[in-house]
Amino acid sequence: MTRLMTSISRLFGIFLLTLAATAVSAQTTGTLSFEAKQWGLGIGGTKGSGKLTFKGQTYNIKMKSFDIASVGWTEINVTGKVYNLANVEDFAGKYRAATGNVTIGQSGGSNSVLKSDSGVEIHLQSTGEKGAQIQAGGGGFEFMLE
Repeated sequence: MTRLMTSISRLFGIFLLTLAATAVSAQTTGTLSFEAKQWGLGIGGTKGSGKLTFKGQTYNIKMKSFDIASVGWTEINVTGKVYNLANVEDFAGKYRAATGNVTIGQSGGSNSVLKSDSGVEIHLQSTGEKGAQIQAGGGGFEFMLE
């Protein structure tokens, strides 16, 4: 039993080292910032606009989401890093949570990771908010280029 636990611990350690090496080697391909309003009364949503910077160019973007089990209202400011973006056209589309629930309007700010079907990944951080909102879980996000 001890050998089995030692083997499992070693495999888990190798997995964590591999995961860390992958995270370090990932290069940021763009950045974004946007302001959004979140609202909910059982069913809710988010709507916002901002900027994407990619290969020295700045693009206007819009975003929206649909949430279930959401109550309240907030205004939020969000910044993020974009990974795996080869062409600006690949940015537009639907994104889902790659880790945990997508709730970016929590007290004290929060972090979320979103991933699109085309492999683009966005790491978001809420940098400021006003209002109060409770979300049991988040839905997907849709980003559009203007």
